[in-house]
Amino acid sequence: MTATASGVVAEGGPRPRRLLAAADPGAVLVWTSLIYGPGRPPREHERAATDPAAAFPTDEPRCPAQVDDLAIALVELCGADLAGVAGHLHVAGPGGVSRGEPAAVVAGHPVRGKPAPRGRPLDGRLDSSAARGLLSTRLRGVHEVLAAPR
Repeated sequence: MTATASGVVAEGGPRPRRLLAAADPGAVLVWTSLIYGPGRPPREHERAATDPAAAFPTDEPRCPAQVDDLAIALVELCGADLAGVAGHLHVAGPGGVSRGEPAAVVAGHPVRGKPAPRGRPLDGRLDSSAARGLLSTRLRGVHEVLAAPR
């Protein structure tokens, strides 16, 4: 999702990013990783974690972001002085975890692993150090959030 002064581009993929960059070369495009949301209605991948037949890729690390942390960070960025920041800004959780790790925490036990589907980038970790330097909001790691009492 890309937020601009004139609106939000919610469509993914390269086309909207190219259009926005052409329309406003100084635009900041926020990239995130997997989004999860304990305390919210479970999404498909969270429901799948409780299915004993489900298998999750173990070879493609990502930096999941908790939905509330991400929303607060995006609102904070909208009011931040982003002078000197243009292009992509990664806003994601710390570290890298496979899709199987959060599934195991949700399920309360180890889950079946599998290789990532062909054609998908294996290493989807994002370096959010630039965003951390701009934000007072702390983006918590998936283990910290999912292990917390609900």
